[in-house]
Amino acid sequence: MTHYATFDSWTYETFEPTTPSSELGPFDTFVDIWRGKAKNGALPSWKDFDFTDFDGWIGRIIVEELVSEDPIDVRYLLWGTTVTEIFQYEMTGKLMSEAPPNQFDPVEFELIDKMRKDKVFVLAKGPINWTGRDYKMVAVFGLPLASDGQTVDRILRAVCDLSKR
Repeated sequence: MTHYATFDSWTYETFEPTTPSSELGPFDTFVDIWRGKAKNGALPSWKDFDFTDFDGWIGRIIVEELVSEDPIDVRYLLWGTTVTEIFQYEMTGKLMSEAPPNQFDPVEFELIDKMRKDKVFVLAKGPINWTGRDYKMVAVFGLPLASDGQTVDRILRAVCDLSKR
């Protein structure tokens, strides 16, 4: 684990793909699903997954498609229903750059680029302070996906509401 940055009460960490699942807290089973699709050193592709693979994670999944590298931007292909309830906004079909002000920290764009280049896992944790709900703590865990097994073109994320734990 590498502590990457702290921004506006949020912390960001990166993990090597070899990090044991037991060190990834509430995301251990999510990472195990991803690892079950990674074969022979290749990254899994979004098409490798089936809806039933995400038992226990349904509604808490985000899928992003990398649409631009300079500047970095992603389009949200899937923004789960539970994610919408937690964050109180819907992003399916929208670009990250189109989000209302203060919903994404500038460091998040950097971390997408780091995930793209270095194929690392990314954990973001913090309060939903842009809606005045500082008491609501969440964690978002991102995993790289590659249609060709090597070039990151999508990101698979899961969201946990830490205030309910």
